This record gives sequence, structure tokens and C-alpha cells, in this order.
Amino acid sequence: RLVPSEGASPGVPATQRVAIRAALRVGRSATSCPRRYRGCTMDSRNLEVEVKFQPSEGTAAALEGLKQQLTCPVKTKVFTDSYFDEDLKLASRDWWLRRRNDAWELKFPAQGGTGATAAAYEELSQEESIARKIRDAELTTAEGQGLAAFPALVPFMVLRTSRATYCLEGGLEIVVDQVEGLDAAGAVLGTMQVGEVERMVSTPEEVAPAEQEVQAFVRDRLFAAPIRVGKADWYLRIF
Repeated sequence: RLVPSEGASPGVPATQRVAIRAALRVGRSATSCPRRYRGCTMDSRNLEVEVKFQPSEGTAAALEGLKQQLTCPVKTKVFTDSYFDEDLKLASRDWWLRRRNDAWELKFPAQGGTGATAAAYEELSQEESIARKIRDAELTTAEGQGLAAFPALVPFMVLRTSRATYCLEGGLEIVVDQVEGLDAAGAVLGTMQVGEVERMVSTPEEVAPAEQEVQAFVRDRLFAAPIRVGKADWYLRIF
């Protein structure tokens, strides 16, 4: 479900892209914590458990059959993520610093998972909290306050996503993303499609049971197989 086209990654030499892919293989944990806090303005310690899947012809029919369980109309939105790093210091630890439209977000692994096909990420969305987390981890040199204190953090990946979100009874959420990889000038390098089923939990002890629930939902209700390749993996492998 990807269509590569001519172009180059924004400011990432080929040798560095190879190193990034190697760092992903070494540094990525199958289980980590949340990415999105819809409607929240404060950082939260909630955990988001997710399983990615490859949408297929049967996905649309499966989603149609779940309409009676929706708690709100299907929501759609478009957003652009620019990812920042310095010499793979974040990516090698499975940390992802991004600017989504005009808002900063940092997601990083948390504990509690089984290490299978599910993932869980913790997310910070306040700039000062993000800067403090990076500074405390001593991943890069700080020269002041806020994210402006880290001049070595530069964009290396840009993704534009068209997302459809399905909110189900019981707290499960399904998202289906149409993704475009962009170069530094905004030209489309290629496209892909990926889906996720997600559940929010509040403690690490709840992560493993939630993983099992979400994996079973993907398998039994969406008739899809969980996958490990996400948007970042796809972009860095192809471009």
C-alpha cells in the first residue's frame, strides 16, 4: 500500500537513513505508552495501548458492521508531522519528537507490555515538559530554556496524514490513516495506509490485558493481522 516516487528525505543523507533504520531495530520496544490526548491541554500520565494493522478490502466492510457500536460520528482530520532528532539520539531509544501542525509532542516508551505486536507510548504535549524530559535524559546539549535550547534537533522526516477515527463503545478507538511522505520542499515522496486499534489505560499493570483485548479485536472483528511497521518505519525504510 505504498507508492514511492522520486525525491529525497528532508535533510537526511542515505548513510544516516541506514543508521536510523538500524537504530529502530535495536532501540524499539514492542511495548511503550500514549501518543494522543484528544482535547487535553495538560500533560497526562494515561497510557495508550495500540495495535497496528494493514487495512484491506475487508476492513471497510468490517467497519460498516461496527457502526451500531459507534459512540459518535466518524471524525476526519488532516495534519502534518515534522519529526526532529540529533544524530539518532532520540530515535535510537524509540523517542519521537514531532511538531504536529503547530503543537509539539514527545512520545517515548513506558512499561507494562508483553513485547508482542502491541505498543504503548507515553506522550508529553507541553513544550516545557518536553524540554525537561529531554534535558533530564541528557540526550542532547541544552543552551537555554524550552525546545529552542536544543539547536541540534533538526527535522529529518515529514508526514502528512488524513485520518478517520471511529470511537466504539467500551473505550476502543479505531483510526485509519492515509499517509504521504514529504520532502523538505513539501513534494510527495510516496504514500501508504495503516490502521490502529487503541485503548487508553491508567496504570502499567493494565497494559498487558489491554494488549490482549486489542489484538483479539483486530483479529476477530477487523479480520486483519497485526503488523509492526508504522509510519516512521515505512518512511525511513523507503526514503
